[in-house]
Amino acid sequence: MNLNKEIDLLRKQQQGPYVSIIAPMKMVFPESKQNSIGMKTLIQKTEKELERKFGREQANKLMENIQGLEKDIDYQHTLNGVGIFATPSFSRIVHIPYKPDERIVIDDHSFELRDLVYATNRLFQYWVLNISEDPVRLFMGYGYELQEIMDEKFPTKFLSPSQENVEAPTPHAREKGYYKDKYMEKFIHEVDNNLFDYLKNDSFPLIVMGTTKPVSYFKEHAKSARYVIETIEGKTGSKPVHELRQALQPVVDGYIQKTIDENMARLREAIGKKKVSQGLREAWRAVSTGNVDTLLVEEGYHHEGYLGEDGFDIALSDNGRHNGRMADAVDDLIEMVLDKGGKIVFVSAGRLEEFGKVALIKRYFEEANTAV
Repeated sequence: MNLNKEIDLLRKQQQGPYVSIIAPMKMVFPESKQNSIGMKTLIQKTEKELERKFGREQANKLMENIQGLEKDIDYQHTLNGVGIFATPSFSRIVHIPYKPDERIVIDDHSFELRDLVYATNRLFQYWVLNISEDPVRLFMGYGYELQEIMDEKFPTKFLSPSQENVEAPTPHAREKGYYKDKYMEKFIHEVDNNLFDYLKNDSFPLIVMGTTKPVSYFKEHAKSARYVIETIEGKTGSKPVHELRQALQPVVDGYIQKTIDENMARLREAIGKKKVSQGLREAWRAVSTGNVDTLLVEEGYHHEGYLGEDGFDIALSDNGRHNGRMADAVDDLIEMVLDKGGKIVFVSAGRLEEFGKVALIKRYFEEANTAV
């Protein structure tokens, strides 16, 4: 699952209303047996809200899509969250790799994509190649969550070498494990070729785990080595997923924190160059004109908004003069930033308090708009 592609697909939908149902999931049995009950309860609440807003006929069209999707959810094998997204002509299930807050959002303009954008920008998406003489395994990582790739290419086993296929130069070399080393090299090249097929389509960073010899050879000779950001050495081939997560946690934490610190430093530098818009309204105006580089947002910050008549301004309360209500203007701002080619960075709650919980690094300096 590539969350960036899922976001792109959801953003392409042009006909509302847009219904987003976000549900946290329990991943451990027997608690996971409650997942279905929780989702069905949210769907019932959604149906009542749709009938209240649009009447039974339009609500029924949306509910057909929503209920049809719900039947396809495998509640025993989910990630930490599930999102149902539906319009009258479109529906989609997306699995979310962290535990989101329970939410129902019915919006005239777009889907609620905050949790998916958060997952792609805050959780750090990466590949993990677990390479050893035990089964070689490939995982897609989202933050601390690992989803194992299980297809015709992975997992795969290192088989005992055949001496008939490799000629040792000397009897001494044979005694030193020449056959095994040569076969390992051949095997790693095969693994590399299979892995590269994934990296060509989804070029996320790569973490390689395993014993010293195959990891070292991979780093020196594999064409996929250009994607490697970290290696973890040890006998990890047959370890359960929860132990792999523990080994990966310092790497993931370090990468996430480095990204946040770098962007906070960029924000401070941009303040001196007068290239920062602070707060939701200022950021909205700048993004509307295309003056956007990177948007920093506090985790968990939500605020309704009312689109101004000219489309370049928003009000944070209903002033009676607007072109529609946004259930979450922060989410709409995030989508607009993505539309303009900007980046999103989430930071922990309180870190942007002095900026009004939202700070935009702009591409260029412009005179402040003093509109009230």
